[in-house]
Amino acid sequence: MSNEPEKMPDSLDEKIEQTSLDAIPPVPTKENVATNMKVRTLADMNIKVPEQSDGPVTMPDGFDEKIEQISLDAIHLLPMKENVFTKAGGQPLASRSFEWPKWKGKSLAFLMQIKLSEMDLLSRMAHFPQNGLLYVFYDQEQSTWGYDPNDKGSWKIIFEPEHDDLVVVPYPEDIDHIYKYREKKLGQKLIKTYPSGSDERIDAFQFTHEQSNWYFDVFYDSAYQSKYHHQIGGYAYEVQCQAMDLECQLVSNGIFCGDANYLNDPRTKELEKHRSDWMLLLQIDSDDDVDFIWGDIGLLYFWIKKDDLEKLNFEDVWMILQCL
Repeated sequence: MSNEPEKMPDSLDEKIEQTSLDAIPPVPTKENVATNMKVRTLADMNIKVPEQSDGPVTMPDGFDEKIEQISLDAIHLLPMKENVFTKAGGQPLASRSFEWPKWKGKSLAFLMQIKLSEMDLLSRMAHFPQNGLLYVFYDQEQSTWGYDPNDKGSWKIIFEPEHDDLVVVPYPEDIDHIYKYREKKLGQKLIKTYPSGSDERIDAFQFTHEQSNWYFDVFYDSAYQSKYHHQIGGYAYEVQCQAMDLECQLVSNGIFCGDANYLNDPRTKELEKHRSDWMLLLQIDSDDDVDFIWGDIGLLYFWIKKDDLEKLNFEDVWMILQCL
């Protein structure tokens, strides 16, 4: 049996919009907005720039350079028609020995499978392996949100080496029909992501109301081009603007974060020193095409320690659900 990854059709990249680094629009600046430069401008991206009476919003001094320095590449997962492995919904395609995960005696719902070798743009991103199969599961009833240490086990990410002996895994009998999600094939597009307004580096700019709106429209939101926010790596697209890296660090170490009492926990200060060990592995958006609805139209965020990702250890992935 061959261990080499499947060769994808030559036309694969043509089926997905602009997958190369060359396709990433330049960082928008007030000069690019105000002039007709020969670059991909905000007008090309169909982004309406909030304006003051004297023209486009003027950002703080040094903003353009500083924001570029802290940007992170990510892979935006977009629908495609090619017969690829990576998909949301449907049934897993896995090894014959694959065991469907359970929590508290009940089968978890299957959300997504990803073939890392199909995501060749991961080579642009730190810590990610280049080969392997990932399978993502979550509690059918969505009874956990990730702020309680006891939530562990209500989600699962399973890793398998890439191989060709794959079979469709049948649904367990206890999977409710409404959690047998519709299938949608997914491909890759490289995007740049930026911190949310809750990030201390963004807060340090002390934006005006107009500047804050401009930052959200032009930097934080525009890369998704009004499509679902399914994403590998990069900055999380936060719904509630919380420090999820810190939450993962605290909850995974036994501190309940469903209220503000964690601030008074004597362990918090020491644990906070290691919040940067965590990174976003994957976020899955609510998606009408697949019938994903997380809370009140929210997102699922799967976080992992960088060292664990490099070691292919997915046992301690932590999930957080945020919604409006």
